[in-house]
Amino acid sequence: MMNKRGFTLAEVLITLGIIGVIAAMTVPTLMNNSTEIEFRSAFKKGLASLNQAVTMNVALDNVDFDSLTSTVLKDTTVDSLWALLANRMSTAKFLDTQDTSRDTELLDIGGVAKVGNITKTADGSAPGGNGNVAMFFTDGSCIIWNPTKSLSNTAGVLNNTNTANGIRAIWDVNGSKKPNRLSWCDPAAANGNRDKISKKTDDHQLTAGTRCNDENVIIRDQYSILLKGNRATPNGQAAHYIFYMK
Repeated sequence: MMNKRGFTLAEVLITLGIIGVIAAMTVPTLMNNSTEIEFRSAFKKGLASLNQAVTMNVALDNVDFDSLTSTVLKDTTVDSLWALLANRMSTAKFLDTQDTSRDTELLDIGGVAKVGNITKTADGSAPGGNGNVAMFFTDGSCIIWNPTKSLSNTAGVLNNTNTANGIRAIWDVNGSKKPNRLSWCDPAAANGNRDKISKKTDDHQLTAGTRCNDENVIIRDQYSILLKGNRATPNGQAAHYIFYMK
């Protein structure tokens, strides 16, 4: 009769050890890539919702982003940014310029949102607001803008900053949930080596002749957007590349 041998305990342990090492090397990368895909998809969905909202508003009230005369929070007049968004999208809650809730701190972990009126502490635990406001939607996303800087007063009449520039805002695809950092492009990245641990928070100016690409783009949950005419579009190299990248 033939003798049959199974694996020894040592062989099984060695095999499990090898599998563990491979998993430790690959799982974090796979999870990070999955999260980036989720953030990018949510960004596209958010802009689609904004564009549907302004299209409907033009059809019903003949008011687009260039027609707005107010960006003050809770201004219900028909030609206000508040009315356009609140009437055409499903809103959940709002953070005004004096808000000091936990949400204002969380939104500004990356130091860009600056919502409400939080005073920065000595240990930096509270990032400090600058009077931005935020509107949250039922899907968990939110839009952040400055109610005083979005519009300019010319000859005593409030007009859109300028028809050339439109209204700048930040879209956070998951609201107060972390990481709450602006997507950006790492000018020092090479061969796909991106500084994903960095605390950098803005769309850094790339060196001359360098553009956002797969190797240097850092995908997070906040994006710069521009509200102009009857369109909401990506604003800045990182947001533009992430939105249109394949």
